[in-house]
This record gives sequence, structure tokens and C-alpha cells, in this order.
Amino acid sequence: MGAAQSAGGAATSGAQISGKELTWAIREAAKQDVKAAAGIRTDSEATAEELQPAAPFSFEYGMGDEKRTMTVTSYAPTVFARIRRIEGVTDEHFLSEWTLPDDKCQTALGEGRSMAMFLKSASLDFMCKTIAEVEVTVLNSILADYLTHLRTHPDSLLMRFLMLLRIEANNDVGFLLVFSDSFAHAAKLNERWDIKGRVPKPGKFRHFPPRAAEDLDLEGSGITDADRAAEPGTPGGAASTRFSDGEDHPP
Repeated sequence: MGAAQSAGGAATSGAQISGKELTWAIREAAKQDVKAAAGIRTDSEATAEELQPAAPFSFEYGMGDEKRTMTVTSYAPTVFARIRRIEGVTDEHFLSEWTLPDDKCQTALGEGRSMAMFLKSASLDFMCKTIAEVEVTVLNSILADYLTHLRTHPDSLLMRFLMLLRIEANNDVGFLLVFSDSFAHAAKLNERWDIKGRVPKPGKFRHFPPRAAEDLDLEGSGITDADRAAEPGTPGGAASTRFSDGEDHPP
């Protein structure tokens, strides 16, 4: 993804694919989706066939001697098109959001350990990020239930995933997830939380306030009383808060 983006980590992909190339891939995939999803109903369940990836397609991009070929595979395109329609996202709006000038096509390195790269759409309604192939597998495995939940719970606070792609360009392969940005138009963010749905490793879980630590149900997590007592910030632990990245942060 350019000189500044070669830091892509093992938990992401597509380190050599630029932000401009990502926007081309999204637009071309969206155009293919318009054809595939014509007449689709938003009140129906996803079929086994719809959950399969579409056939890969290739196209040329760039100008003159700089022309190259990109190959894109769209995962479950009619399912994600259905989610976009449930959310009121029109094909025209989605396409226009990913028509960006060159100075807006610079990807940004995320704050997490995955070293994922992020790119925002024109009016900040949407974002995309590079992900690892294993994350593609996980999302595809729950996609049918995810669609059903969004159909039956339109006010759900779950993030809306709108497109999932495999991109081959520049002798590299990247996996790209496009989603709505819940905080794009917020005037001010006072706090931001990164919520993880996993069992913490012994001695590696993040700081919980004293009361939360007392109430936390750790049964079955493998965390012993000694681990919990030694964790900085918990009752009987050290004074500072040590996050799982090993760095000290203010308590």
C-alpha cells in the first residue's frame, strides 16, 4: 500500500496494494453486484448458493504505459448487497463514495496489533480495512445468521459489514472488508473502546476497575487467583495499569 504502508502485519494482507487500487476494486465489485442483485428481496434468508463467492473477474486500470490488471473476487455479493439495501445504501451512493481524488486515497495504519490499513470514503459514511484470510473464513461462517439478525433487529448496534473482497494486484493478494462508520459524523468522541469477545489469557487481560474486577466471572477462563492478584490495577496488584502490549499506561 505504498512506501508508508509496507508495515502490514501477519494479521492483515495486501501490503503492496495501494489505496487507489482499493477504491478501483470496490467500485468495480459494486458494479458487478448491481447486476447480480437485480430484483433481490431484502426480506429473504440467504441461500447456500448466495453464500458462495462470485466468480473472479479481472479488469485493467491505470493509464497509458501504467496500465495493470487486477483480479477481484466478491464474497457472497448478493448477501452484502442485501445488507446495503436494508441499511438504505443505494448503489449510486455507494459507488460515488468510493470515487476519491488521489489525495484522499492514502490509507492509514490502524492502532491495533494486526497492522491493518484503513481508508475512508468521500463523505466518511464508509470505511474499508485490510484483513487476514482467517477473518474472511470466520465472517463467511456466520454471514447467514448475521443477515437474519440485521433483518429482524434493524436497530441492532452491530457494525454493518457491506462488502468483502479478495484482491490480486501488484503480485500481492489482499482481503478487504467494507463497512459503515458509526462515528464518522460525531462532533466529538469522549471515549473510544475496543471490545474483544475472547477469553483473556492468564496474566494478560486488560485492567478492570476494582469493582469490575470483583464482579468479573473468571470461572473456566484458566485465570487463577494468583494471576488476578498480580495483574496491575486490580486489588492487591501493582499501582500502574499494564496493558497486554506490555507497556505501562496511567491507571
